[in-house]
Amino acid sequence: MKKETKFFLFAKNDHANEVFARYIDSSNFSERTGLWECDYPFANRAVRDKNLQHLDFEVFFRQGEGKLRPWRLDPRKKFTKSTKKILERLQRILDGKNAVPA
Repeated sequence: MKKETKFFLFAKNDHANEVFARYIDSSNFSERTGLWECDYPFANRAVRDKNLQHLDFEVFFRQGEGKLRPWRLDPRKKFTKSTKKILERLQRILDGKNAVPA
């Protein structure tokens, strides 16, 4: 059986948060983690429009109940230290441990 994949956007600034709030229902926002849950087409479009809209965000995904993982937009590129720090902080929050300050 195929696992359901969920996509999440993590806004790094207020402008990105405002744009996501305009297009994603507020019930799909987690105050605890700061993640916006969205579908694949929206995540893909946000990535395409990232430079055009001057958005600063990271995309993560989860298959089924698995761990949150960064979505690699270009398989040839490595993840930045910033992306790894955000992922570590989010994983601690999701695991119920204290979050590390950003």
